Amino acid sequence: MLLLDLYIHEESSFQFPVHLFLGTSFAFLICSIAIYAVNKKSEFLWYAGYLLCVIVYFSHKSDFILAMIYENQDSLVAHIVNDTSQMSINLCYLLFSMAYLNTKKDYTKFHKFLQVVAIAMIIFMSMHTILRLTGNSHANQIQLLNIQRLVLSLFVIFNTFYLFRYGKNKLVYFVIAASLLYAGGAIVTWLTRDFHFMVYGVGLENFVFSFGLGYKIKKLSFEKSEAERYALRNEIHSLRAQMNPHFIFNSLNSIQGFILKDKKKESIKYLTSFSTLLRKILDTSENGVISLEQEIELLKRYLELESLRFDGSFKYDFDVDPGLDIYNIEIPILLVQPYIENAIIHGLAPKKEGDKTMKISFIDADEFITCSIKDSGIGREASYKLQQTKSIYRKSKGMSLTQKRLELISKHKDKMNTYVHVDDLYTQDGKANGTKVTIKIYKN
Repeated sequence: MLLLDLYIHEESSFQFPVHLFLGTSFAFLICSIAIYAVNKKSEFLWYAGYLLCVIVYFSHKSDFILAMIYENQDSLVAHIVNDTSQMSINLCYLLFSMAYLNTKKDYTKFHKFLQVVAIAMIIFMSMHTILRLTGNSHANQIQLLNIQRLVLSLFVIFNTFYLFRYGKNKLVYFVIAASLLYAGGAIVTWLTRDFHFMVYGVGLENFVFSFGLGYKIKKLSFEKSEAERYALRNEIHSLRAQMNPHFIFNSLNSIQGFILKDKKKESIKYLTSFSTLLRKILDTSENGVISLEQEIELLKRYLELESLRFDGSFKYDFDVDPGLDIYNIEIPILLVQPYIENAIIHGLAPKKEGDKTMKISFIDADEFITCSIKDSGIGREASYKLQQTKSIYRKSKGMSLTQKRLELISKHKDKMNTYVHVDDLYTQDGKANGTKVTIKIYKN
């Protein structure tokens, strides 16, 4: 009943704002610990330490809480905990600010200065604790604390001007605003002897840094996302660079075949078409994407080459959805070509009887383009058996690289449903009648 009476007595004048502040600080403390457990960023650990010291220190301003903790509120332990928590607030706040601003990387010289200040704070705390334990005069202890307050006030002023002058990002404004609120609350409390102003100052500082930490989380998330996107773009470009030599190597093999067969006219015609196609590839965008119209034009040029190579033994046709804005939609360069090449070499070329046809379709599908390559070749099963008998079975490098590109593009666009699907086609009587490759491409 004594504690309850004490609580009710204090409630009207002082107790409520202090306890409200302590409850809010405790909530911030739990959040900081939880966030640190997830991302392991030291600023959240130091901020949690700062909040813990704030809670301990401000708890000593409530007789109700002190009565629950200490039998003798004027004991040596109570004074040491009170003074140490007060000084630890400043130390943790400093270490938090250093981690929050990443001074080690962004403010190298200033970081060294702050390290010296942190060491000085630790030495000061040790001296003050020794004075307490040795029973030195209370006046000396108060004088030491006043010296600390004066030095820290000057430090806050210097720190504010330095960050305002040399700050490299928006994070400094959160530190400046919070420091001024914290210092302002302390100064007004010292002038008026009303501890409520300290509660208000630190309370507002907590809210400023809650927004500041939220801003930094968003900033770190954005930087991480951008770094991942940059890495993915580099990998996509690397795969594209691997595909171009693969395509050139196959084309040069075809030219070599014409020369070995003494087909000079065909080799000259093929070489002319090949050089035209190669120039178009080299002239395309350096970022690895081209318009759908350009991609279709490249595919037509490529099929002209392959038609020459195989003596016009197959026919091909393009079907483009009129609803597609082929001039403004961009897709990765040479994305479809490896599947066309594979259909010709492993499907149409080995076919001995019947028509050899290929149809390439581009269909609008909302956020995606559905590209299908349909051939009337021998089918996958027969192609696999044929390659086994010749001991030449190997997976198409171009298709393998394209599959990797599609997977990376899916991650880069945050779309996990870009895919390639292959279907076997059959006649009504169940005989193999080619394949159909469907590529789902995210619109760029």
